[in-house]
Amino acid sequence: MDGAQVSAYKPAEDGEGAVLRLSNPTSAEVVATVSGVDGDLVECDLAERSTGAGPVGHRLPLGPFATRSFRVTG
Repeated sequence: MDGAQVSAYKPAEDGEGAVLRLSNPTSAEVVATVSGVDGDLVECDLAERSTGAGPVGHRLPLGPFATRSFRVTG
């Protein structure tokens, strides 16, 4: 992981895949580069529900003090 902090990497509550939660503790926007994760990343909310967007890449922008969650699928 480069550019942000991993605040969680855990099995999904419904047993389908895992959840990766990233946070940016700084006052500047950062781009996190995710590596070592096998599967697609799909953004989800804190309750692990899909936000409706399709799979995202492995370079993820995070605004200042932001937290984003992703379901790892595949």
